[in-house]
Amino acid sequence: MTLGQFGSSSDTANSESTYKTATLGGSFDLGERFKIGADATYTVATESMQQIQFAYPAGVAAILRYSTYDVSEVHTYSDLDSTAWDATLRAEAKLTAKLSGTASYQYIDYNDNSPYLDDLTGSLEIVQIGLRWVF
Repeated sequence: MTLGQFGSSSDTANSESTYKTATLGGSFDLGERFKIGADATYTVATESMQQIQFAYPAGVAAILRYSTYDVSEVHTYSDLDSTAWDATLRAEAKLTAKLSGTASYQYIDYNDNSPYLDDLTGSLEIVQIGLRWVF
């Protein structure tokens, strides 16, 4: 909304988003001491905003000629169109009755199909090693 000596104008900004995700995973016991697992996720995401329509008297734009009130393309700044893969492998080995060692590897691949200011496409690899103590 713009307010000031020339009056006011407003519009409602509406957006629509859709996220579709498929996930598959499982864990397997390899005897009493070892456990392994794997997970995979694929996500498709889209989001868009409707165009904002400000209605103001024609004379206002002429008076404010050094100010920009053109919001006709704002709805394109928020477009989201992406796909992502996420795969994880994990393992656990029981060291004692209360202590086990854990390890996991995760790979994430993100594709920004409609970059605006910057293309966020890329991948990430995460390795974790830890100890789990049960008490």
